[in-house]
Amino acid sequence: MFSRTVIILTALAFVALVSCDGDGGNGNGNGGIPDVNSPYEVLVELVYCFNNYQEADINDRVDATLSSDISFFFATSDVGQDVNGYTIPSSWGKTELFAAIENLFADAFSIDMSFPALADGEDAFGKPDEGDTTFTKNNFSTSLLVTVTEHYGLDASGLCDFEFGKDETATWRITIWRDKTGGTLLDVEPTTVGYILAYYYSTI
Repeated sequence: MFSRTVIILTALAFVALVSCDGDGGNGNGNGGIPDVNSPYEVLVELVYCFNNYQEADINDRVDATLSSDISFFFATSDVGQDVNGYTIPSSWGKTELFAAIENLFADAFSIDMSFPALADGEDAFGKPDEGDTTFTKNNFSTSLLVTVTEHYGLDASGLCDFEFGKDETATWRITIWRDKTGGTLLDVEPTTVGYILAYYYSTI
């Protein structure tokens, strides 16, 4: 018969094995970052990150959805606008985009992002053909509501274009994000996803 000590030690060894499997116990082998195996899953993960922006290590998760050479293109109406002394350019690379998202996550009062069509599932969204390394989703309905303070918010809605690519690890990531939104800045004036990001980038 096993002694009580042996049973306890065996249980502890099992817990240690599960906890040290190299992924924080998530079973994905990616340091707690979920595996995303399709463009659809990338956007699901992006929405999760924005809507759970206060979670620990969420910046690492949103970073993993973005290609190292991603281009974010601002809506034409935004280019040249002044935001707190920052002039919006035609596009950003990953450095600027990620810095804006980090600042948004750190300072926003609340964030609500949605891509309504994701609720229809991956079959309706579309899948790359076998062997494809790029995938495009144009005119994708997008909504981003950010409350800057308890009584002031930024509301953007409309369409975005997304392009995805497989990197050297065969992981799907966003390579192009083209903003074509143009909703409303609550009670003030129209705004866009790009304007919201530039607003937070300008406060860095």
